[in-house]
Amino acid sequence: MKRFLGLILLVFGFQSCDDGDFNVESFDFSNVTASACSGSNNQFFIYYTNQREALLLQIPITSFPNIITPEDEPRTVAIAAGTQVTYRVYDGTINSQVICTAIPPATPTVSEEWTATSGVIQIETFANKTIDETIGQALITGYTHIIKLINTTFEKSNGSQQLFAELQLGNFITNASPPSTIIASSELSNCGNNLSFIYKNGGTQAITLYTDVALFENSNTPADMPRKAIIGQDNTSINYNLYDAIIPIPNNAIIPTPLSFFCTNPTPTTPARIENWIGVDGIANVSGVIEVTSIEEFDSELQQNVFKHTVRLRKVVFTSAGVNFTFGDLYELGVLKTVP
Repeated sequence: MKRFLGLILLVFGFQSCDDGDFNVESFDFSNVTASACSGSNNQFFIYYTNQREALLLQIPITSFPNIITPEDEPRTVAIAAGTQVTYRVYDGTINSQVICTAIPPATPTVSEEWTATSGVIQIETFANKTIDETIGQALITGYTHIIKLINTTFEKSNGSQQLFAELQLGNFITNASPPSTIIASSELSNCGNNLSFIYKNGGTQAITLYTDVALFENSNTPADMPRKAIIGQDNTSINYNLYDAIIPIPNNAIIPTPLSFFCTNPTPTTPARIENWIGVDGIANVSGVIEVTSIEEFDSELQQNVFKHTVRLRKVVFTSAGVNFTFGDLYELGVLKTVP
C-alpha cells in the first residue's frame, strides 16, 4: 500500500510542475546535427541545440580527423581535463549567437546546468561521397562523425547525479579536402630534360606522376592508339597531394626558369604536405592506366613546332587511410609540351 501511495505522489509531483519551469530528467539530441564554434584547438567545441536546450562538447579538434575508423574500433576521448560535456537549459529560445559569442547576450540566461564528471566520448567516422555513374566519378564531399556518450555521469545543479550508460548524439560533419574538380589549369610540367617525372601544380594541390620516358616520345601517336603505362608496373606511380599553403609557380620545361618546388632536391618543407593520396596499382586494359596521346603542332607562343602530349587517367583510383576516390573512367590530367 505504501509503495502504491508513493507512486501516486511521484506521478502527482511530475504533473503538478506547471509553473513555467523546464524540468528535465534526461535529454535527446540524437536527431540534431552538431554545429561547431571555431577557435584554437583548446577553444574548439561542438554543440547541439533544441529550442531551449543545449549540449556543449569542448573537445580537441584533433578528435575529428578526416580518417575513417575501422569497424567496431571507434575513436575514444575521455571526459577529463581539456574535454568537457555540459548540458544547459535556458529560459528562452537559443541560437548560435548565444553559444559561440565570447560575450553572450543578456538573454536568454541559463536556468539549469549539468556538468559531466566522468565518461567517454565515442566517435565513429565515415566518408561521404558523391557518385556520377555516367563518367564513373566518385568524389569525397565530407566525413560524418557519429558520436555517443558512454558511461557518462552528469552532476546536476542541485548536486544530484545522472548516469547515462549509452547516449546517442547527432552527427558532426567535416568538409573533405579532395576537391570536386582537380586543378583548373591543363598545363603539365617536368624538371629540365627529365621526362620520367611529371607534375601538375594547382595552388595548394598537386598531382605527381613517375613513369616511363617512352610515353613522351617526340612522335605522333596513331589515332585511338595512345601509349600506355600501368600504375605499379615499370616504375609507374601517381599521387594526389594537398599542401597547407600555395605551392610556388612550377618550372616550365621549354623555357628555362629557376628550379620549382617539385624540382628542388631535397623537396622544400614549406609549404608542408598535409595529405597524400596514392594511386592504386592498375590492371592492364582495366584500371589504373596512364594514357598519352602525342601530336606535333606549331606553338604560337614559342614560334616553333612542339609536341603536345595529352595525359589521361583511365579508371585511376586514389587511396588514403582506407578511403578511395576517383576522378572518373577517363580523366584528362593535362598537356605536356616538348621541343623536337
